[in-house]
Amino acid sequence: MTISPLTPRLVAALALGVTVVSFVTARRDVSMRIDEMKRTEVERANQQAAQLEPELAQLVDEGEVPAQKTRLERSVSQNGAVGALIFDLKDNRVVSTAGLPPALIEEAATLVQSAQGHPKSDTWRQGPLDVLLTTHTISQAGAPLGTLVI
Repeated sequence: MTISPLTPRLVAALALGVTVVSFVTARRDVSMRIDEMKRTEVERANQQAAQLEPELAQLVDEGEVPAQKTRLERSVSQNGAVGALIFDLKDNRVVSTAGLPPALIEEAATLVQSAQGHPKSDTWRQGPLDVLLTTHTISQAGAPLGTLVI
């Protein structure tokens, strides 16, 4: 019979320690991956907004709501976004793509107000939806006309 220096209590403590370290490491890895995915999505939204901004500035300035909606719908279908909204400063109007829940539009409005013309992003969750919202100023000749939310 061999006498082991490892008592049952020591074995249990070692197992628990390994489990805790594994859990903490996994949590850190998942958190880092989520942050990386968020950065990627923000960059994609910034690129999409940069492409849309010149055309939307003209449409917002002219008050062309159907054309704004058509341009947003086309962009969303090409880029795979959940939706997009335009908050028009002049007419205090919201133009959105079809199918966005009213609660999401309200959250986007709150984000636009808190952004005060600066780029800002936030996450909105409701039921199965987990959406990253980003704000982008629409301006023409340096004058802000509204805000695009993707």
